[in-house]
Amino acid sequence: MRLSSLTRALAAPLFVLVACVSPKPVLEERTYAPPSAALTRVAVIPFYAHRTYEGSRLLGGVPPEVASERVTRLVVDAISERGIAVVPPGEVAAAIEALPRSTPAMDAVVLAELAGRELGVTGVLLGEVLRFRDPRGASSGARRPASVAYQVTLYEAPEGFKLWTARFDEAQSVPPAGLESEPDDSEIQIRWLSAGELARRGADAVATSLFESR
Repeated sequence: MRLSSLTRALAAPLFVLVACVSPKPVLEERTYAPPSAALTRVAVIPFYAHRTYEGSRLLGGVPPEVASERVTRLVVDAISERGIAVVPPGEVAAAIEALPRSTPAMDAVVLAELAGRELGVTGVLLGEVLRFRDPRGASSGARRPASVAYQVTLYEAPEGFKLWTARFDEAQSVPPAGLESEPDDSEIQIRWLSAGELARRGADAVATSLFESR
């Protein structure tokens, strides 16, 4: 006996297809020296947009200051969740603002010395955002996928030696032809990730790498 259309619809499995991302976040790392000692207490400098930042002038783009703040928060949360003591960016920013105007505020050695002296940290994490772009259009009909890229670097404090760096760079792939439109039986539903969701994948990978290096 044939099932009615309603029964078929209820019985059919619903597949949510997240437009293709790699199984693991795309993270390129380089270690210059063992970072474990520097992770006792880490100051996270508020991330900033790289001079070649892509986003605000593109469809789906996000202003650089917004993207930088969001990525900073995601990385801080991910690191803190893994038990690494973090001095919040707001506290670090206040210490930076107190520097003399002639001081090169984003110089890694200067920041490491400042953080070690004023905040009692053993490491300083700097980050720069290169790209932060949300999907173009509605989440179910996007034609330009989310794309995020940023780099983080860990320095020892107070000396300022570079210990470790990682770069996250990922974009969703466009689904194969025929899957972008809604299937006849509504068994497959395309879901495009936001730039924030992609950035969170990278933050988790960064935090895991740092935690495992202790």
